[in-house]
Amino acid sequence: RVRIVKDPLGLSCLMAVIIYWVYNVTLVSSVILLPNYQHGQLPLIALLIYWSLALLCLASLLRACTMNPGALNVEDTPQDDWMLCLKCNQARPPRSHHCRRCGQCVRKMDHHCPWINNCVGEDNQFAFMLLVMYAALLSVYTFVLDI
Repeated sequence: RVRIVKDPLGLSCLMAVIIYWVYNVTLVSSVILLPNYQHGQLPLIALLIYWSLALLCLASLLRACTMNPGALNVEDTPQDDWMLCLKCNQARPPRSHHCRRCGQCVRKMDHHCPWINNCVGEDNQFAFMLLVMYAALLSVYTFVLDI
């Protein structure tokens, strides 16, 4: 199920990231990759690697921002070690925290990331880490291609 947090600041940060991604992929492709490929200075595999990393980066961004981070449900059965959240009056397990932006408690919440407009919690932490890894790889690969 797709989940989108209706936070104006978060949505504007997320849109900025997507616009930056589109601009970057378009600019790098048209200024660096395609001209060098057409002049025989860059192999086809270099283009395919770049576009694969760019698509993986976008896919992990969309996954991290639309995935439930581990928000508690009303139906969750409280255990003995659970505490009551003072903000939403819901029983929550240890290591869960209440997010003021999302207005809910999230299991194993790390932080609320404005760039994905979502909390990073137990259920979407892997997608977030993939996003960070792919973005870093794409940045390094773009830098190497630009040299």
